[in-house]
Amino acid sequence: MNNLQLTIITALAITFLLSSCTKDSPLLQEKQYEALEAKTSGSKVKNNNGQQSQRKVLSWVQSMQHSNGLLESAEYTDFVSLYDNSLAAILFINTGDVNRAEHIFDYFNERLETEFKAGSGGFYQSRGVSGLRSERIWMGDNAWLLIALNYYEQQTGNNTYNAMQQALEDWLRQSQDADGGIRGGYNDDGTPIHKVTEGVLMAYHAVKGYDDFHKGILNFLEEERWDSDTQDLVTGSDDDRYNFAMDLHP
Repeated sequence: MNNLQLTIITALAITFLLSSCTKDSPLLQEKQYEALEAKTSGSKVKNNNGQQSQRKVLSWVQSMQHSNGLLESAEYTDFVSLYDNSLAAILFINTGDVNRAEHIFDYFNERLETEFKAGSGGFYQSRGVSGLRSERIWMGDNAWLLIALNYYEQQTGNNTYNAMQQALEDWLRQSQDADGGIRGGYNDDGTPIHKVTEGVLMAYHAVKGYDDFHKGILNFLEEERWDSDTQDLVTGSDDDRYNFAMDLHP
């Protein structure tokens, strides 16, 4: 299995969790639930073969977790993604395997001062299993970690990671420009990453509540990333071939 497959697997759990992880909107959740029920009624997912497949999938994801809590994105790669680990944590919580999620969170929590708060802020996008890392910081991946932490707190009532949650929220808020967009992070050489629409959307969901931060994001998306002709969100890429992306339409 590769990184893409891990993402697909864990995204299945996230599809119906995203709104409940952050925003309180019972009507929206009810409509999403009804839509999900309509799509899955009669689905093979409900039969024994589907359940066995789900167990095999979960078993594989579990097998990718190392003793320090980190999950490799694919076998024999020594590649660890913050994004993949955040998704895996949500999957573990949703399937009742909370200890595994805590193991992931503990790894990053132990590095809150030495990594996250060092330099420009943010956890690094990737690293090896041993902890050796790139210097690239991707805002959207940090937003996903906050989404996972918020979901953990919601499901368990445990506030163990509140300091990390607050640090992530503060950093996301500080990354917002006057136009409402959220800076994408920093490359290995320290140069800023442009505002990535997908990451901006994740930041909106990651920060609890609804205030000027969220209003600014909505204004940015409307003014800078909305194509009125196609009625679609766009990436904002300089190359029109990459302006329309599936990750903007979950």
